[in-house]
Amino acid sequence: MGINIILNQILIMFLLMAFGYFLIKRRVLDKQGSKQVSNMLLKTITPMVIINAFNIEFSLLKLKELGLALCLGLIVLGIGFIIARLFLGKGNRLEQFPAAFPNVGFFGIPLVQGLLGTGAVFYLTMVIVAYNIYSWTYGIYLISGQRDSFSLKKILTTPAFKGLGIGLLIFIFPWTLPSALSDSIRIVANLNTPLAMFILGSYIAEAPLTSIFKGKMAYKTCLIKLIIIPTTIVFALKLIPNQYETLKMVLLIASAAPSGVVMAMFTQHYNADYSYGAQIISLSTLLSIISIPAILTVAMNIW
Repeated sequence: MGINIILNQILIMFLLMAFGYFLIKRRVLDKQGSKQVSNMLLKTITPMVIINAFNIEFSLLKLKELGLALCLGLIVLGIGFIIARLFLGKGNRLEQFPAAFPNVGFFGIPLVQGLLGTGAVFYLTMVIVAYNIYSWTYGIYLISGQRDSFSLKKILTTPAFKGLGIGLLIFIFPWTLPSALSDSIRIVANLNTPLAMFILGSYIAEAPLTSIFKGKMAYKTCLIKLIIIPTTIVFALKLIPNQYETLKMVLLIASAAPSGVVMAMFTQHYNADYSYGAQIISLSTLLSIISIPAILTVAMNIW
């Protein structure tokens, strides 16, 4: 995987984002429509992406790699939380969230698919599971300040976990889906990349561009999210044998992704500062066009 391939995939994603930005500015899509598309992505298309990734022939080796991906996903995301807490301090919870929680679904899936192929999404699903475990517990605490925010029921009923449950059944049991159903799931899953990029573009369009680039704390948060955390992960993953090269690259792409859009959903639900959260999400997304190719290039040279 060369730098030209990385830059080309990033450029494709940002052109799709620009189209989403255009849809909002031209009033083809409004804020309510953007919210509905976002909900469709979260509740239906993301589970379909997971199910589609598991629609492969079973092997014990892949099952073991799946367990390894979950363990490493929990560790990699955990490292991000520790770094965010150390650099931002316990008082800046609203900044800790976008610094520590990457956009694994809307940004990570398209990038992994584009650079490594659909098969690599199989490993990314476990990072999404780890992400959901953390976001519906520690993540809610960071936004709301409620220490009793943990809910096992919330975690198990998230769309990602539902998709994982169905996907595991398809993967483990010795039968295949009818071709019409399998093809339909694949087609719906393929909607993830364009629609996710449209939504990210719509987030950027909701605020004046000049306001996105204001605020020292927002830049500090993005520095931690886009440079410090993924650089640390590069060196941490060097300890993993190169026989797991695809898994290592999936984990790195996930950690290098910009701030997760789930922050916008949580800030709205828990009456936190939505506009500030949207600013950091937009800024980190725009800056990632520079940071992601740089981080991936460093990793390929070091590994």
